[in-house]
Amino acid sequence: MSGYVKDKLAAALLKAEEEPERFSRNAEALKLVQPIPLTPQDISFTLGSTWIPPEIYQQFMYDTFQTAPNLQDGRFSISLEFSKYSGAYYISNKSAESNSVTVNQSYGTDRQSAYEILETTLNLRPVEVKDPVEYIDPNTGEEKKKYVLNKKETILAREKQAEIKMAFESWLFADPERGVSLTKLYNDRFNNIRPREYNGDGLLMPDMSEGIKLRKHQSDVIAHGLYSDGNLLMAHEVGAGKTYAAVGLGYEMKRLGSVHKPLYAVPNHLVGEWAAHYMKMYPNANILVAEKKDFERKNRRRFVSRIATGEYDAIIMGHSSFELIGLSRERQLAAMESEMAAITEAIAEVKARDGKDWTLKQMQIFKSNLQFRYDRLFNAEKKDSVINFEELGVDALFVDEAHAYKNNFSYTKMRNVAGVTGVSSQRAMDMHQKCQYINDLNNGKGVVYLTGTPISNTMAELYVLQKTLQPWELEKRGLLMFDAWASTFGVVESSLEIKPEGNGYQMKNRFARFHNLPELMAMFHMIADIKTADMLDLPTPKLKTGGPQVIKTECTPEQKRLVMELGERAEKIRNGQVDSSEDNFLKLTLEARLLSTDPRAIDPDLPDDPNTKLNVCARKAAEIYHETAEKRLTQLIFCDQGTPKGDGSFNFYEATKAVLIAQGVKPEEIAFIHDAKTDAQREQLFEKVRTGEIRILMGSTGKMGTGMNVQNKLVALHHLDVPWRPSDLIQRNGRILRQGNDNEEISIFNYITENTFDAYLWQILEQKQRYISQIMTGRSTLRTCEDVDSTMLQYAEFKALATSDPRIKEKMETDNEISRLTVLKSAWQSQRNDLQYKIGKHYPSKIATAERKIAGMEADLADYTGNKPSEFHMTIDGRLHDERTKAAEHFMVRSRKLGRNTGDTLDMGSYAGFPIRLLRRMGDGVEIQLCGKCTYTTDLGESELGNITRIENRAERMSVDLEVEKGELVDLNRQLEAAKLESEKPFASEEKLVQLQRRKVELDLALEFKDTPDPVLEPDEDNTDVMNYEPDEEEDAPVRTAPPSAQLTLEQRLYQKLMVFAGPILEGEAYYMKLKSEGFEDLVLEAIGGDEYSIAHYYSQNGDAMRDPEITFTIDKQTCSIHPTSFLQDDIGLFYETDSVPPSRVRDLKDFMSQWFTNIREQGFEPEKVSVYASENEESEFER
Repeated sequence: MSGYVKDKLAAALLKAEEEPERFSRNAEALKLVQPIPLTPQDISFTLGSTWIPPEIYQQFMYDTFQTAPNLQDGRFSISLEFSKYSGAYYISNKSAESNSVTVNQSYGTDRQSAYEILETTLNLRPVEVKDPVEYIDPNTGEEKKKYVLNKKETILAREKQAEIKMAFESWLFADPERGVSLTKLYNDRFNNIRPREYNGDGLLMPDMSEGIKLRKHQSDVIAHGLYSDGNLLMAHEVGAGKTYAAVGLGYEMKRLGSVHKPLYAVPNHLVGEWAAHYMKMYPNANILVAEKKDFERKNRRRFVSRIATGEYDAIIMGHSSFELIGLSRERQLAAMESEMAAITEAIAEVKARDGKDWTLKQMQIFKSNLQFRYDRLFNAEKKDSVINFEELGVDALFVDEAHAYKNNFSYTKMRNVAGVTGVSSQRAMDMHQKCQYINDLNNGKGVVYLTGTPISNTMAELYVLQKTLQPWELEKRGLLMFDAWASTFGVVESSLEIKPEGNGYQMKNRFARFHNLPELMAMFHMIADIKTADMLDLPTPKLKTGGPQVIKTECTPEQKRLVMELGERAEKIRNGQVDSSEDNFLKLTLEARLLSTDPRAIDPDLPDDPNTKLNVCARKAAEIYHETAEKRLTQLIFCDQGTPKGDGSFNFYEATKAVLIAQGVKPEEIAFIHDAKTDAQREQLFEKVRTGEIRILMGSTGKMGTGMNVQNKLVALHHLDVPWRPSDLIQRNGRILRQGNDNEEISIFNYITENTFDAYLWQILEQKQRYISQIMTGRSTLRTCEDVDSTMLQYAEFKALATSDPRIKEKMETDNEISRLTVLKSAWQSQRNDLQYKIGKHYPSKIATAERKIAGMEADLADYTGNKPSEFHMTIDGRLHDERTKAAEHFMVRSRKLGRNTGDTLDMGSYAGFPIRLLRRMGDGVEIQLCGKCTYTTDLGESELGNITRIENRAERMSVDLEVEKGELVDLNRQLEAAKLESEKPFASEEKLVQLQRRKVELDLALEFKDTPDPVLEPDEDNTDVMNYEPDEEEDAPVRTAPPSAQLTLEQRLYQKLMVFAGPILEGEAYYMKLKSEGFEDLVLEAIGGDEYSIAHYYSQNGDAMRDPEITFTIDKQTCSIHPTSFLQDDIGLFYETDSVPPSRVRDLKDFMSQWFTNIREQGFEPEKVSVYASENEESEFER
């Protein structure tokens, strides 16, 4: 009564026909649980959705663009194809209708025909028009070319793209039969399942300790894992008891014989806690627990052998240990060869067409990077080759905090879409491959993901989970490729924005909304067991006032001044008055976040104002501290910025502590999470919080957001700053809103400084969390939802903040929209003038010429029909021939008298009453002409007899020529009528433009603005040199700057230093850089995969390529920080972050990196090569 109920009903009906007494009741029961059929109004039909048959798109193209009948068939027809390998659409002969009004004006522009725009739209990309610009390379002196975005032409093409999309929606259901067919197709493919509901009430679980009592949702999810046919995503609320549920599920799977050796991969610092929970639940279980020392180099071989040879109920190990056990080389190579074969097939297919489209270039880059990525990931020294993962005997995999592995790549034709990654982190790829192995072992079952936050920032992340946990379901629906999934369930929109650096513009693409949500979530719920706090009714404390308490603070005078300065700096960045390496919108955004907490983060010399939210938060925490002193209750303060550096400089942590102490809080009862460097120290600190010895603990989301169970005495939690993502907010709040808290009521405080970035960030965060929660739980009946994904301020927001007037943002948006509509109206007027010319002169002249030609051809055909000899006769130079061979010889002799100059003619004779003449064309070509009222031509060949045959055949084709010319006359009249209709169309946005202009006047008067043109979309401005969509080959890449140094951690200072010389890498525009400086070994900086990079001196020694020293590191672009993961130097040795070493050594490594980056700058290293390929050996590189 669940699952694929449509298929089951069809099978039951067939059986009922054969044995009605036995199966009729089954069919009747299944009828009651069928999904309600969707109507056309329920379904979002997106132009480019791959589930819609290509022939539908082709017919839409023919009908809408009025494709000439002779171009709908044959070798040179305009046709639409879809490649199953690349997932790309291709339209052939796109330039065939260069004179069509419909193609080049109604739905196209002078620069982009309707066919080109349609092809781009089907491939889910925004249209853009670029112009070539010649320039001299300052380094080489060579003349080079780059392409820059033409704003005006791009705006016009985008408008036509929108019109084509609207036309598709109208056309789709103009034919009722077509609408019914497509609706049925969608219902059959997507609206065909009923998710199963699992009940664990009947589970026996005989070996479980009597002291453990599972809650209803825990036993239900165990039943889900035992009885379902697929993998499981245990997406239960933070603190809902996922650990016991996962332990119980794994043990029961082992006891019942469905698996033999479950492995639990958990966060490193939770290994001991997981082991304790396991033994508490199953005291007699035989488990193997991997401690950190077991995976040190000297012990690793022996421990892995124990896993392989032992019989265990469970193996528990940390994430980093798990990642050190590699898959076999054979399996890695097989996976690589499979992907390489698919992409090679796709490249060959594109090359067979014309080999020039953008998709080919992207696939070639993808192939190169795929090869490099696989080689680098799977042959890394980090992997031990003693025993591989397959040899361990593990056949079930449980992954705690699985969201850490979401950064898995997928090929996509889309570019620069937020939430979509084209690269993979090493750990995510490793996990995906191991999950594939478990799936292969168990026929698509055996992987259990545990996370309280399956979607952290955007709904696009859901695809990554489905690709890992239910790839067969995606494949069954034709959604295995990301673009197919996105075109069915998402809408990508683009907007023109100032670059973060402020030195140009970029097209920013993001998922604007998701649609067809019920069908997406029905498929997702086949694997996902989702339980939120309000669904569970857990024994968690209640929030005072029913929700988080918002404490607002007024802007201090210094904050107001700094916010005003931000507005002034934004103005300068926007107008190009400042170098992007010195100031940019990213830096402004980070500073805006800092100053909203305390302006001393920007200028430490400023006075300590008691009204900042830092002071307000500290006083509130101190107040609660004293109120709860008798019970020694505890509090958490979360702050992701201004962390302690230990160098005496101003930071939020020390400043907060100073206020707390001043308010009477004992210093020894305040702690920072950053003080605990090792797992043992962290556990000691947590125990002190549990006992109340430490009563106020302050930390960041990264260090305190997951795996910290100190809830028993927590009475208050303070969000001093705004979390970056909804998942961060959930993880923070999950520290206090969880089982085991002894307090009946607790408080959560959100601190907001008014007229700063705070309110904007909280609004976005809460909005995103609300829709993610509604969709994931299925509470929402909406079929469409918006997807907000922006945490960086643009110019309008800065101006609005700087003036404390939201009308500023409206003013900027109004000016931009007026400029855009002005461009469109100007183009509409130009097009209308062009159409008036064509209506008045061009088409009438063409039609008159065609009519005269037809009249002449009709007369010629009549003459030929009357004069055609019954037997062969041809006159050559006055002599009549009745034998073709003689005529041919004479014809060839006579032809040699034709002059050698272009345009020379020679009368040859006649055939059927039509004079024959030769004409010397430009070059060496000669044509034969049959001259009547019209002239009929064919080429002079080298065969004597062949020329006579050509003349006869040419005469015979007069009737065909006449029909072709009549067809062209029909087409000209059709184009004339189309031009008349198009010229009568008013400017569609006239009313909107008038309203905006009126609103602009009102805003100008109210705000006393001077009427200055907006440089963003000024229609008459020639600004193609600043409209870079993305750096093309040889183009200078912008360099981002990091946050202000006053509040940088050491990790952030490393990021800032790297940005000085590695902008293209950090921007994601390149994967490889080579830097040179006279007198020093070359430097190579390259992306290893995902967020992991390496930098090394690269040189040759005794014929060997050397990389020494070499550091690998990860980059967190959210917090603009760098974290080293390994270090290799010939005279020192090898270091890994997973090695057991003193924290001082890690600090030393970061200091070494800092000094090295400084030296690179001072030693004059400059980029020599920057490549989109992740290898120094590729030919296709571009210099900067």
